[in-house]
Order: sequence, then C-alpha cells, then structure tokens
Amino acid sequence: HGNSGNLLIHGIEESLGTHDMVVWFNPPKEDRKRIAEMQEKTGTKVMLIGDETSDWDIQNIGVWSPLVHLVIGWRLLDEMAKIVGHNPDCPLRIKKVGNPA
Repeated sequence: HGNSGNLLIHGIEESLGTHDMVVWFNPPKEDRKRIAEMQEKTGTKVMLIGDETSDWDIQNIGVWSPLVHLVIGWRLLDEMAKIVGHNPDCPLRIKKVGNPA
C-alpha cells in the first residue's frame, strides 16, 4: 500500500482498510496495545514477525538478525507479487539490474 503526501505524518492507520495487510518486524512491546487498537479500528490484518510474542517467531541471531528480516521481507514481496499476477523477475516499468529484457 503506497502512501503519498503527509499521511505517514498523521499515522498510517488513516489510510488502511480491511483490504490491507501490515507486516511489522520486531514491534516494540510498548506498541503492542496500539497495534491491536489499530487493527481493531481499521480491520487491517497485522502480522507481527520477531520475538516469541509475535505471529511468526524468528530466533534472534545477533548481528545477523536484520539480514534474516530483510530476506523474509523480500520473500513476502516476491510471493505477494506472484499472487497479483506479476513476475518479479521481469518488471514491467523498470529495468532490473542485470536483466537485459
């Protein structure tokens, strides 16, 4: 979901609806209540990735944890693109580095 202008300044929940999904890596424990409230008010699906209190528990491996989160994000984006009928290996409007097509 793309947000333009100052929507992010006021809060992402102003642009979310029941058709949206938020994937949140390592949300601070103090924000969990706010996340639940946002989910309840907007109907947005929220998936928490990170510690043992998340929907998807990822073991903390120290300095390598951010790389694991990045790879998970890439895989999620790849699968979402395929679901909506896009081929991430052949972008339509941009030229992928190393892709002569």
